[in-house]
Amino acid sequence: MHASTTLSLHKEPQLADIVSRIELSGKPVGKAAILGRLGLVGKEKRRFLSSLSELRNILVHDVRNSEFSLQQYVESMTPEALRSFAVAFSPTETLIRKFSEDPKLKVGFDMKLLEQSDVDAVVAMARCNPKLHIWIAAYNTLTSIVDMYDYSDYKQWINARAILDDNGKG
Repeated sequence: MHASTTLSLHKEPQLADIVSRIELSGKPVGKAAILGRLGLVGKEKRRFLSSLSELRNILVHDVRNSEFSLQQYVESMTPEALRSFAVAFSPTETLIRKFSEDPKLKVGFDMKLLEQSDVDAVVAMARCNPKLHIWIAAYNTLTSIVDMYDYSDYKQWINARAILDDNGKG
């Protein structure tokens, strides 16, 4: 994830060593916050990046975690903690529920998606197979970041065009 977010922020090669040292999930100034401010990564994906970074930090800074079991970690959670974990590591469930409520997007909407994105279903998935739950969210987030890399080029082109048009040269 660090590499993809760094790639997305490396539009200016002279900033490469600065950008590579920025924390991934620092709320006010991390890479995820910058991508969010640029409109390249939504709130749900930033929540995932932050949660993944926090879990990583818990694990790598204590040698006692060398035999860490994600399954046992999840099984030891209280119901509230499991729900928070499941939602934090599922950046798409919120979007799917929003889509199902929008009349324009309801046309052709597969109701099975809504059932799968129900919070209880998300919690059950996280409890049953937490590694897969995180992996799916990571894949989804990574795909979005890569897609937004090209989109940011497009946004820069639109902004440049607007500047030229404002100056009477477009």
